[in-house]
Amino acid sequence: MGEMIAFLFLILPKIRIGDSGIMIGEIAITVYLTLYFLRRHLALSLSRSAKILAFFIFYLVFLSSIINMVRYATLPYYSIIYYFRTLSYLGFYIIGYRLDACRLKEVIVYPLLINFAFMLMTMIIYFFIRHPSAQDYLWGYDFGLRMQPIFGAAFDLSNKPFYLQYIGGGSGNLLCAWALFVFIFLQESNQNNLAYTLIIAITVFLSFSRVGFLTFLLAYLYYTLRLLKFKSKLWMVVLMLFALVSYNIILGSTTTVLTRLTNTIGDNGLDASAIGRIRNYDAIGYALSQDISGLFVGFGFEPRFLMKKTNSGFAESFWLQILVSSGTVGLIFYGLFGLSIFKKRKKPLYVILWKYFLFQNIMSWTVGGGDFLSSNNLFMMFLLLGAARKTEYSSKPRYLQGSIDEERVSN
Repeated sequence: MGEMIAFLFLILPKIRIGDSGIMIGEIAITVYLTLYFLRRHLALSLSRSAKILAFFIFYLVFLSSIINMVRYATLPYYSIIYYFRTLSYLGFYIIGYRLDACRLKEVIVYPLLINFAFMLMTMIIYFFIRHPSAQDYLWGYDFGLRMQPIFGAAFDLSNKPFYLQYIGGGSGNLLCAWALFVFIFLQESNQNNLAYTLIIAITVFLSFSRVGFLTFLLAYLYYTLRLLKFKSKLWMVVLMLFALVSYNIILGSTTTVLTRLTNTIGDNGLDASAIGRIRNYDAIGYALSQDISGLFVGFGFEPRFLMKKTNSGFAESFWLQILVSSGTVGLIFYGLFGLSIFKKRKKPLYVILWKYFLFQNIMSWTVGGGDFLSSNNLFMMFLLLGAARKTEYSSKPRYLQGSIDEERVSN
């Protein structure tokens, strides 16, 4: 049951609830976790890294808002509901611990391939029946216009012939994060090949996510240059320059993610998206400078609280989201989580978590939104933390393994 939930989690859509929605996979994992607790009498012991991650999310999403509840005399409904949603992802830690290591590929890689095939077919149909313009590609978020994750869409019977539509815009950044994780997983487990790389690269390219594309490109260059000898690295640079020149000649008039990148700075300066981010950063900086208590414990995760302080319900940077919501205390716990997986990077699977965490923080989580708390990110992190913990036990001498109850997630 657990393996099936993990396999289907990121390829099933949402059920719309008002202006929001709930993933079918989130309902399934909540039921799974509830049944686990009922059978195990609430017994759940996490590894150190998982404990730090769980407490970081608890402080960022829940406790920071409860602390600020007194300041605003308002119950943070959104933060409470959002936190209990994140709690369900502990179920993937259990699934990861119980899953055979050889089957991780089936629940991490194969769903992305299914998403790719389904969305590519949808994009082709959308192109011929809707005839999208260049502006649609640059700023539109219709289901089928771009390569997007299926789990980001909700059922919508009015959107024929797809019957799915995104809620509150697209989610290209989330798809790129998922693709990046799969790419690193395949590289570090020595299972990557040209076909996988092409599918992942096309997925990222067709998502039209600028920060996602640049983050993946950075990871791709790292692995390519790491595996090549010095002369081969020089040839790689030459080939990349040739590819860029060829792109400008052949596809120069085609709207792509590179078009969005080049349009970031135009004749009239920065585009509206970039200007909006800068204004958001400036408002957060001003709010923190005017309230030293906020700099220490934050203003809470609750959007209504942040609106009163910064005129925006969220930050356009996860680092700033941590700072404005949970202050330096939250940043410390975030850093401790990164340090915990860095120290274990020589152990099986932890290296995947560490490199994914590193590449995302270089760019995507620095100038991107709250993708760290996204469904795909929490799914991948808790799943691999559980699987990594199991590998630590399996590497112990046989006489120590006998004392471990494999039906229970042990510490």
